[in-house]
Amino acid sequence: MPQYVYKMIDQSGKEKKGVFSANNRNEVMAMIRENGCYAIEVSEKEQSNDIEFSLFSKVKAKELSIFCRQLHTMLKAGAPLIKSMDIIKGNMENKRLRAAIGELIDSIQKGTSLSEGMEAHSDVFPPMLISMIAAGEMSGTLDDVCLRMATHYEKENKLMSKVKAAMTYPIILVVVCASVVTFLLTAVMPQFVEMFRDGGVELPLPTRMLMSASDFLKNYILVIIGVIILMVIGYRYIRTKDTVANKIYKNKLSTPIFGKIRRKVVAARFTRTTSSMIKSGIPIVDAMEAVADIVGNVYIKDKLIDGRDKLMKGESFSEVVGEIKEFPPMISAMSKIGEESGELEEILEKTADFYDEEVEEAVKKMTSMMEPLLIIVMAVVIGFIVLSIMLPMFDMANAVNGGM
Repeated sequence: MPQYVYKMIDQSGKEKKGVFSANNRNEVMAMIRENGCYAIEVSEKEQSNDIEFSLFSKVKAKELSIFCRQLHTMLKAGAPLIKSMDIIKGNMENKRLRAAIGELIDSIQKGTSLSEGMEAHSDVFPPMLISMIAAGEMSGTLDDVCLRMATHYEKENKLMSKVKAAMTYPIILVVVCASVVTFLLTAVMPQFVEMFRDGGVELPLPTRMLMSASDFLKNYILVIIGVIILMVIGYRYIRTKDTVANKIYKNKLSTPIFGKIRRKVVAARFTRTTSSMIKSGIPIVDAMEAVADIVGNVYIKDKLIDGRDKLMKGESFSEVVGEIKEFPPMISAMSKIGEESGELEEILEKTADFYDEEVEEAVKKMTSMMEPLLIIVMAVVIGFIVLSIMLPMFDMANAVNGGM
C-alpha cells in the first residue's frame, strides 16, 4: 500500500505533518476530515531504493517487553493510543517492529482496534500477545495487560539469556579447538610431511594417521563444507514436515542432559504463559490453544492441542496436564492445588518461577561438567598432533647422531 505525506491544520490551529498509508489520495483527505482537521498538502511518499534486511531482523522477547512496558507507561499516564504508538515507533531500534508499529498506527486511524491491527502482523506479534491485547481492550484494562505482558517477556528473555550465556563458553571452546586442528592439519602438517619424506625415516603409526587426515582435509575441505551446509539445509527442511518434526522434537526431550533441560524450559514457558493469560481473563481453553504455539516444541504443541479438546469435553486442567508425560509431575500436582483453592494463575506463576531457577541450576551444572571435559578433549587432540609431528623428528635426529 502506498504511503502519503500530508500537512494539515488541527482544531487548535497548529500545523502538523505525518505519513499515512492509503490506497489513494482521497482516503488521506477523508482521514484528515474525520479528525476535524484541514488539509494543506497531500503527496505520495517517494519509495526509497535502499534495501533494508528487515526480514532477517527478528523481534526478540526483550524488544516485545520494551514495547509493552512503554505502551503501559503512556496509557497509564493518559496519553492517546495513537500518540503513544507514534512515540514508541520513534524510539524502536528493531526495523521490523518499527515498520509494524507504523502500519498499526495507520490501521488504528482507520478505526481498527489494536488487536485487529496486530493480527495483520502475526509474524511480528505472537498469538499470545494478540489474545491478551484483545482481552485488555474488551475489559478496559489494556494498560494492566501491557504491564503483565512486559513482565512476562522480561522473564522469558531472562530465562533464554541465561541458557545462551551458559552455552557460550563451551561453544567458543569447540570452535577454537576445531579451528586450531584445521590450521595444524592444512597449513602446518604439509610442511613437515615433505621434510619427513625427504629424510627417508620410517614414520610411526600416529604420524601416518595424521598425514592421511591432513591429505583428506586438504583435498576435500570444500566438499566437507558443502556437505555440512547441505545437512543443515536438509535438517531445516525435514523439520517443517509434521511427522518428522514431531519425532525430532520428541527425541530432543529424551536426549541425555539436554533433554532434561529442554523439558524444564518447556515447563517454565507453559506455566508462565498460562498464568498470564488466565490473569487477563482469557478462558482456559483459549489459553491452552495460544500456549501451544509458544512452548517452542512441536511434539508438546500437539499434546496441548489434544489437551484443549479434552478440556472442552469436561476434563480438569490438572488431569489434562497430568496426561502429558513430558511435563514434570509437579505441574499437575500444583495445578490441582490451584483448582481446589481457586488460585490457579497464582500457583502456575510460582511454578514457573521455580522452573526458571531449576533451568538456571541445571545449565550451571551442565557447563561446569562440560568445560573441563572439553579442555581435556582439546589437550588430547592437540597433544596427539604435536606428538605425531615430534616422533619422526626424534627418529631423524637419532639417525643423524648414529651416522656420526
